Amino acid sequence: MKKIVFIMFLLLVSCTTAKIEVTVTPMPTETQSPTSTPTLTLTPIGSSSGNILFTTANVENEKNADLAIINIETKTITKLTDNKNQSISYLFPSISVDGKKIAFGIQHNIETSLADEFPQMMLYIMDFNGENQQKITSIPMYRGDERIEDYVMENHPAFSPDGTQLAYSSNKDSLIKTGILGFSDSEIYVIDLKTFESQQLTKAKGMSIHPSWSPDGSQIAFCSDRDGDFDIYIMNSDGTGKDTNLMKNTTTERYPSWSHNGKYIVYHSDRDGNNNLYIYNIDTKVESQLTDNPASDVTGRWSPDDKWIAFTSDRDGDYEIYIINVATKEEIKITDNSVEDAFVYWIP
Repeated sequence: MKKIVFIMFLLLVSCTTAKIEVTVTPMPTETQSPTSTPTLTLTPIGSSSGNILFTTANVENEKNADLAIINIETKTITKLTDNKNQSISYLFPSISVDGKKIAFGIQHNIETSLADEFPQMMLYIMDFNGENQQKITSIPMYRGDERIEDYVMENHPAFSPDGTQLAYSSNKDSLIKTGILGFSDSEIYVIDLKTFESQQLTKAKGMSIHPSWSPDGSQIAFCSDRDGDFDIYIMNSDGTGKDTNLMKNTTTERYPSWSHNGKYIVYHSDRDGNNNLYIYNIDTKVESQLTDNPASDVTGRWSPDDKWIAFTSDRDGDYEIYIINVATKEEIKITDNSVEDAFVYWIP
């Protein structure tokens, strides 16, 4: 069975840039309000620390992916979307600190020769109950121009602690300046959710992706391959100062997630030949290995009390959700099905 496209995003094993010219007509950069779209039907289940938001493949059509919530104790899954009859996937979910908003990417599974290499994605935000779904687009020239939208990659949304901003990665700078397709030249941006004005924070070669805010909102952790391989960096959230590389090694580190107490960052690394979870101590600058498995353990997210980390692993043949106790390293398998589950986010 054909794997769904979000696994490509999960592993990021092929990030090439094709020199295919796109003609872009310059337009004024005035601020525009996001475009409203039909709302989703959500089943309210509350917002306790025992629930995890994630992306799951659609059983009827595995090329599509939906958003769902699973209760850790009961293993009950509540689907927030059900698009088996649509060619779209809901990816990279993020929840505001107060649990009232969900940000996510919608990928339109376009049937073109470029679709697999350059899958288009735009960001959306909605209330937790499914109301007020809006498309967040910071470049007016993309609105109403489906041809240009086919090449936009805006993903990895992350709410600021106060809920007023959204950090994300986008290839728009490269697309506007050069007309070159692909997301191998992506930068980190922050968009104000009231004015919808955006600010570019990173300006480096290669990819800068997967932003994660510090609990006080002063810094953002992210990963970048600007030095030849993916490392974890920290930068000021207002764009001032220099980016700090925490790793400086020759292996690949991705998907940083800041702990709620601000002391640690979890990420995955392939330094042992396969992806495992590691924790970086901000104060001591010491790294410690959390998981040790011959499979691929990726995309860790902290529980609200910082005692557990949710992650996904393909140790049983397809990606499933697990949680691990940070202190004891006890692991519990949360999902067990025949489809891919990925991009976990612990609900506050």
